[in-house]
Amino acid sequence: MQDLRTRRFRRPSLSRRFLGRIWRRLASTSAGRARPRAVVLVYHEVGYSPHGLSPSNFASQMQFLAGHAKVLSLSELLADKRIDGQSPLLCALTFDDGYAGVHDNAAPIMKKQDFPATVYLTTDAIHEVQNMSSDLYAGLDPGQRMLSWRQVHHLVEGGFSIGSHLCQHLDLSRLSAEEGWRQLALSRTAIESHTGRPCTHLAYPWGRFSLRSIEWVRRAKYESAVTVMHRGLPTKFDPFRIPRLYVDRDCTLEDFQSIVNGDWDYLSVGQVLRRPFARSTIIRSHVSA
Repeated sequence: MQDLRTRRFRRPSLSRRFLGRIWRRLASTSAGRARPRAVVLVYHEVGYSPHGLSPSNFASQMQFLAGHAKVLSLSELLADKRIDGQSPLLCALTFDDGYAGVHDNAAPIMKKQDFPATVYLTTDAIHEVQNMSSDLYAGLDPGQRMLSWRQVHHLVEGGFSIGSHLCQHLDLSRLSAEEGWRQLALSRTAIESHTGRPCTHLAYPWGRFSLRSIEWVRRAKYESAVTVMHRGLPTKFDPFRIPRLYVDRDCTLEDFQSIVNGDWDYLSVGQVLRRPFARSTIIRSHVSA
């Protein structure tokens, strides 16, 4: 399947930035009492491939967060740790698919800031020692090296949490009940057996889910499931429809600041308006995950 990120999100346009400035003004005039903004960011590959965010750009983004946000684990953020009244921006970091660049490039940068993160693994692509090619697995970005379980263990030791992205990168909303349950169960079993830690978080591949698949996730005892609905985390949220802000490899630092501060939250309006054109119960997004 063609990566929707390539078609729809690459190279932020001048019009997107212009609309972001308008959105900021509208939001500022309608804002009530100031409260901390909470966001979940989603990354994929950090590296030098055509699909990767460069390590230098990633480092600049982490430096910005270090000076302007309180970075929490996903579990802490979902538990609503907006408690100190000091941080105007609360943030959790997530990585989808399970590319080796998370271990090789992102983790050393995050370690300098002592930032936690959650990595969602496509478990069939993760082998014990060998870094498999993503080209062997449908739905993943081409030309990537996947994490190994040995590297996953290093990430866990460094404070990362590991979540499921199913066994294969499949659209959960289109699977049969039998296959959906199999994907949810076997991916979690693989993660728990290799890490020795509970696997309670899920990321929907491509951000796609249905009312039926949400019920599978809930009954499978996952505690959260993340989407790619582009907006901040509201005070009251459905733990199985958590919005995330996608950070593209072509975002400038100014773009990144606009994204985390909410200037581009207007993108979620377009996502909602597109829902009637999707298959009846499927919630689709404008970027892939």
